[in-house]
Amino acid sequence: MFTTPDRPADVAASVPGLAAYARTATRLHPRPGTPRPQDSSVAGPMLWPSGEPWPRCQLPHMVEIERPATAEDLELFRRGDEEVARLADRLSALPPEPGSRGMPAATAAQLLRMLASASANRPRTTVRTSAMAVPPKPVPMVPVVQLRAADIPHARFPEGTDLLQILWCPHWHNAVPGMDEHHRGPAPMVCWRDSTKLTHHATPPDGAGTDGRSVLSTCVISPEQITDYPDTEALPDPLQERLEDWHDSLGPDPGFDYRNDLAAAPGLKAGGWPYWPHGPRPVGCACGADRDLLLSIPNGERGTPSWTPLEDQTRAVEGGEEFHHPTGFHGARDAVHIFSCRQDPAHPVQIYVE
Repeated sequence: MFTTPDRPADVAASVPGLAAYARTATRLHPRPGTPRPQDSSVAGPMLWPSGEPWPRCQLPHMVEIERPATAEDLELFRRGDEEVARLADRLSALPPEPGSRGMPAATAAQLLRMLASASANRPRTTVRTSAMAVPPKPVPMVPVVQLRAADIPHARFPEGTDLLQILWCPHWHNAVPGMDEHHRGPAPMVCWRDSTKLTHHATPPDGAGTDGRSVLSTCVISPEQITDYPDTEALPDPLQERLEDWHDSLGPDPGFDYRNDLAAAPGLKAGGWPYWPHGPRPVGCACGADRDLLLSIPNGERGTPSWTPLEDQTRAVEGGEEFHHPTGFHGARDAVHIFSCRQDPAHPVQIYVE
């Protein structure tokens, strides 16, 4: 188990009106491990309906393609060869550096000329590049999380379900239902299931998910419920002003601030409030109801030191990539936020890639 330290201040008691925005969140505290199919987990084996095939993505996404070279391509190649040749000439003119341990300039120039010659003599009938296209074969989805209702008791589940499964195609998409048109990222699939009716389990097929940035490492979780508050900019202006006045009253250097130490808990979490690095986004459902944060998948667990679990504080400073980034997710600059409808969680989700 992991325990979030007490917050540096009881901000809800100090700032009138803020308590109304408090939400329960579950910090999942992922750590490398070997979960069982029936466990809540990150990227672990999943309970699965007998006879239901593993899902595959057929949406257009960024794939490597080979296409015929155009006149514009050939002109770019020619200019590139000329630039390499000019660089080789400049290197050849440089005097040798006494005592230098690097490659002599003359040698570098010779290598560049060899590369330019090989490039100019290579047939250029095709170009390998990346483009948004339907993959030649449907791509197997990869597991993101499996969460039991008992581990995230604050979450709204559709009637008759007690298991949340989120999978996604880890490739780069720009046309995903529920994704903001200005964002790019993985394509999620959300399944709500009744675990009592699931007797089988499944893992992704071999070769699933070739984009390593969004393929998560398998982790066990240690769910912990906390109270979460909105990011500063998600609050109405009067509350932002009260927060600022309160913070100013603490003196020139209180050692903490609202945005980094009191709001939007960092790390992989279910529920609570998202951190919006570029300002809040609209998250209303098509049915007219509000949406709540279902899951935040961030680039790592690290936040300010005040968020480091008590059990980790002696090794947090020395902890490396595995400690601070156990899921290995790199598919967003900050995080992927998935929102579900407050009125009916079975409605399509909305995803933001921040």
